[in-house]
Amino acid sequence: MWYDLANPDNYTKQLPSLQLGAGVTHVTALTGVVKEKASCGFSESGTPNINVVGHPTINDCPLSKAVKRIISIIKFKNGEERLDDSWTIVENQYAYGTQIAYSNAESYDTDADYFVVYETVAESTNCGVFSATMSYKDSLPETVEELASALGKTVEELIYAKAELANLKSVEEFEPTLLNGSTNSSCKIRVSNGYVEGVGAFLKGSLASHQVFLETEEAPAATRKFSVACDDSSIGSNAYVVVTTSGEWSMRFEGSPSTFYLDDVRFKAGD
Repeated sequence: MWYDLANPDNYTKQLPSLQLGAGVTHVTALTGVVKEKASCGFSESGTPNINVVGHPTINDCPLSKAVKRIISIIKFKNGEERLDDSWTIVENQYAYGTQIAYSNAESYDTDADYFVVYETVAESTNCGVFSATMSYKDSLPETVEELASALGKTVEELIYAKAELANLKSVEEFEPTLLNGSTNSSCKIRVSNGYVEGVGAFLKGSLASHQVFLETEEAPAATRKFSVACDDSSIGSNAYVVVTTSGEWSMRFEGSPSTFYLDDVRFKAGD
């Protein structure tokens, strides 16, 4: 939880370990987490367990609150605490809550105390604050400046992402039905943000010069002529695609080309 004080310039409250002073103060507190000394229950083979209830061969050893998640096991001995990674944490039907912990007889120290740090099941359980952090700024303008900078970057990223998404959504690519004996090799028509593009190649087949080889719903406002590549180098650049205002695409060519490439055909529909 974090909040700004209603009157940050003149409100000061002193607590034993926390002071809220002038300026913008944020407090983050973690609750619902408990650190508790554990009582162990032992199996017939001597394996120590924590948080077991109702097991036929292990004596009950529940923690005081139902467990949602065991975070860690801490070993306390001779005034020193350390994390004990010899314990295995698992979900179990005999848990008080969802999880138990067990170790092995060789690792268990009968002269030590064991503490469990765990998250409780019920969010309504009254638990003390486990940890808290505070951030404090003397200057409100400084804080606003930082927030504005971060927000500006986020907005910029969102605008870019929105534009990219719009581009993706607006791209349509399809394989056209070719006319007058021409056949599809890798020919596609791509429509993106109002622009129409030819992609790939088609085979002329029995198509004659000036015949229409495909039609599209999108068309330019005036008839357009595009120089295109083909597989007959002897005719140079004398191969063209003509697109009319009704969306008819026709070829103009000399010689005996068989394959035409549409990648140089690009126009804006209605323009």
